[in-house]
Amino acid sequence: MAETMGMPKIGVNMAEAQIVKWVIAEGDRVSEGQHILDAETDKTVQEIYSTMAGTIAKIIAKEGDTVRIFEPIAIVAKEGEAPPAPPEKILQPKTRPRISPLAKKTAKQLGIDCALVKPAQSGARICKADVLRYAGEAPPAAAVTPPSANREAGRSESYLTVYADMAEFVKLREKFKTDGGGIGISALLGLCVSRALEDIAGMAGKVDIKISGAERFAPALGPDEYFALGAGAIIKKPVVITENGEDVIAVRPMMGLTLRFDQTVIESAAAERFLQKLKHAAENPLLLLI
Repeated sequence: MAETMGMPKIGVNMAEAQIVKWVIAEGDRVSEGQHILDAETDKTVQEIYSTMAGTIAKIIAKEGDTVRIFEPIAIVAKEGEAPPAPPEKILQPKTRPRISPLAKKTAKQLGIDCALVKPAQSGARICKADVLRYAGEAPPAAAVTPPSANREAGRSESYLTVYADMAEFVKLREKFKTDGGGIGISALLGLCVSRALEDIAGMAGKVDIKISGAERFAPALGPDEYFALGAGAIIKKPVVITENGEDVIAVRPMMGLTLRFDQTVIESAAAERFLQKLKHAAENPLLLLI
């Protein structure tokens, strides 16, 4: 007898997922545990595996659809069986806005009503970038934003962003926790900042580190501040790395590090040098102990 396959739950906190791509088609035979589709959860894009064996008689949930856990995504039949009709509610038009789980999570973190956010292109689904743009936190596509004049302070502000691979950083943090150490992420990141500040012209003193749950953000400067660092959430992202002399795609824990600075005090070249040194320190935290 044909059976309906529901969206598998692949994480403790997973409530729904958006189908990014089906890797099988109607008529294909699948086995239990076989990779059948890629879906975006509130964390990242993950592989979804079949919970039953048989022939995919009907794909119910299409690419781009957001499906709650256990809601029907496909009908699986034994060979020679006719597929049953899809459940009635699947045939009903969707009335809720098309928004990715990651965008929904970001909106919740920032206290934004999803109904107020519009996609960049009419008819497209709402993505995380749309939420950040609405919140006024997403920097433009260029690495350096056009400076915005601050008339009251008489200064011109800009900001730069780099992404650091935090794999070794996370390992060292866990090592401290295992050994009973009390150092936190902020303190360890502060050590990286201190090392990066060495010999950077115009950047002597303390850098105000602000940590956010967003992927990246540019913190505001206080009245007496010349630079401030925004540290985003550590998010697993596909990146290109070199292994055995060849470029390969791997999923790595990445953190966006954004420096906002006053261009009347700090030159862009100095800001860029600081961020590159910070990236190196964050990716090689054991060097801090030498």
